[in-house]
Amino acid sequence: MASRVWTRPIVAKSLGDTVLNNIVHRTREVRRQLQLIMWEYVGIVRSTTRLQTAEKRIGSWNWNGSIPAGMEPTMVGLDACEMRNLFCCAKLVVSSALARQESRGLHYTIDFPYVEESKRLPTIIFPGSPVNSSTWSSRQLHKQQIC
Repeated sequence: MASRVWTRPIVAKSLGDTVLNNIVHRTREVRRQLQLIMWEYVGIVRSTTRLQTAEKRIGSWNWNGSIPAGMEPTMVGLDACEMRNLFCCAKLVVSSALARQESRGLHYTIDFPYVEESKRLPTIIFPGSPVNSSTWSSRQLHKQQIC
């Protein structure tokens, strides 16, 4: 009876040491490149031009394209999962920085050097929303329907 209720787990096939080593090497290299971009273009002192450059460079990578075809989700190592999360975080930081048109806290924007109290609102970014349509008010958050 129990054998009918519970299905056997699907165990992923091995990709082989060479393929796995290539994935690990590629993951480490891309991570170094992402760290360099964030350090060079999205530091404490920012400008719109440098943020746009970072956005373009980060957006030009196809992280999923770096993983070999035929790879199952159960085959992905911790480094690859972390790399995917770092990409997501980098895109969110750059999007938030481009959307905020003032200097606030430790992050100074050359193009908008002053604090504007009228813009002192939480940054809310919806999935798939372009930078210029980011929502800046918690009141607006409740007006929009989230799927």
